[in-house]
Amino acid sequence: MITARRLVFLLVFALLPVAALAQVAARASLDRTQARMGETVALTITVDGLQQAAPPDLSPLSGDFTVLGSSTNSSLSIINGQRTLRTEFGVALRPNHPGTITIPALDVAGQRTSPLSLHVDNASAAAPSSRQGPVFLEAFSDTDHAIVGQAISYTVRLLYALDLADGSLGDPQTAGLSMRRVGNDSNYQAQRNGTSYRVLERHYVVFAQHAGKLTIPPVNFQGEALDQRGQDPFFAGTSPVSAVSNTVEVDVDPVPDAEAKGTWLPASALALKLDGLPADGKAHVGTPLTLNLTLEATGLPFEVLPTLSLPGLDGADVYPDKASTGTRDDGSTLIGRRSQAFAVVPTRAGTLSIPQITLHWWNTRKRAMETASVPAARIEVAGAPGAPVPATGSSAAAAAPGAAAASHEHGPVAAPFAGSEMVSTVSRWKAIAAALTAVWLVTLVLAVWLWRRRGRAPRPGRLATDAGMAGGRKGFLAAVTTGDAAGIGQALLRWARETRPSVRNLGELAMALASPAQRQAIEGLQRARFAPGEAILDAQALRQAFEPGLAWARDIAPVHEDLPPLYPGGG
Repeated sequence: MITARRLVFLLVFALLPVAALAQVAARASLDRTQARMGETVALTITVDGLQQAAPPDLSPLSGDFTVLGSSTNSSLSIINGQRTLRTEFGVALRPNHPGTITIPALDVAGQRTSPLSLHVDNASAAAPSSRQGPVFLEAFSDTDHAIVGQAISYTVRLLYALDLADGSLGDPQTAGLSMRRVGNDSNYQAQRNGTSYRVLERHYVVFAQHAGKLTIPPVNFQGEALDQRGQDPFFAGTSPVSAVSNTVEVDVDPVPDAEAKGTWLPASALALKLDGLPADGKAHVGTPLTLNLTLEATGLPFEVLPTLSLPGLDGADVYPDKASTGTRDDGSTLIGRRSQAFAVVPTRAGTLSIPQITLHWWNTRKRAMETASVPAARIEVAGAPGAPVPATGSSAAAAAPGAAAASHEHGPVAAPFAGSEMVSTVSRWKAIAAALTAVWLVTLVLAVWLWRRRGRAPRPGRLATDAGMAGGRKGFLAAVTTGDAAGIGQALLRWARETRPSVRNLGELAMALASPAQRQAIEGLQRARFAPGEAILDAQALRQAFEPGLAWARDIAPVHEDLPPLYPGGG
């Protein structure tokens, strides 16, 4: 009898012969872009498309680095019949000199990686330190002077010169402080005062919400160190160890009076661009153009970015599509992005002028106002031969949305190809038969998978109102009454982590919830946190949305993040 599991495997491997082989591609990455003399950095070289690849030639690194060790990891994954092959080479490097060092392109599997840059600080790791001992914490920010709304990069390092059996590194906790953890923890080695330490490095982004002195409180570490002084290493005892970091302070300036009433955008970099203009500068009456206006800011979440719009166009109707938004992090800060598509339908022949689009923002690196702009453009619109010109009134408004939707999904509308009906009937039916066969196989696999999960899959939108969550819920409802956006956000995360410890921030929490009202309430809370003075906190909406309980979209196995894996080199 063929079980459901065997049936799935048979279907998957039946599709393997028709799966296209992935092209071989190689890339290199560093676990961080800044280091100090005496510290190690991890270089990862990834080869996609090969499960077994020869190690790269590391001789080009010998002048600038000491190679401390290397490792190789190969993997094969099969998803929907598509094989993914990957080989990863890990290399531990120690810089030989300070300055900006370029890691050259390396040859691996017939491919070449892209060059990388590493800045090595001359501040010797063996310099005198006020913190001594086998375990200690240090914390610092990327600046000691900021402005309201600016994202401050905050880093915590745990240094330990002994073997840890267990450990927990907490996050800074204080009311009124808006903080978000970014990137993954880094593990490397360093030397301080002649002692070799293993280092765990963690990054945060802190938002300066008010003018004055911003104080980031100390971070605590609690752990258990192995005590192997006994005769039997299998029964080594443990002893408690702890450490406390230093306090970090940043002076925060207020928003300049001239900019206080407008959209305030303090960012380290900002880009504004308009895509979709015809390359030849020509268009036709009634044929829609899909223009896409995109704003991307380094150091700001997307909730703070303004709504994008095109200025009024004389001679064209404009129909905006749904905006696309998102926030990502590069390991040290946030990068917010907002994109808005527009269907622009010319209504008469002649010159269609798109005026210049400008946006003022504060450059946190230069500490000065700057202007991002999209230059003006001119499009020559020709009439449609043999077709009536659409009116600019209600008839155009009624006809354009359909054309705009077609343009957004499939590109500008074009005339049918004259020879399209000459396509071979046999080829057409072969394509249809192959497509139906693929659909049938995928449907069968999904049916088996759903059948196996039917007994244990939770119903979407189930309210998590267990008695064990009452404490977190009460704490959140109490925080709502204070009107403190940062404190409310922290209370909501504490409540959510009682069931989902792996949720790191409100953005991840919103994605894990099934209730549109709760996701919308979180977005409003984020605006109140990150755009003080522009967004007003709606405490009543928060209470109404979350009072019934957290509406999880699906169950996720709890993940306990104590101390991540230590330095893979082992010493």
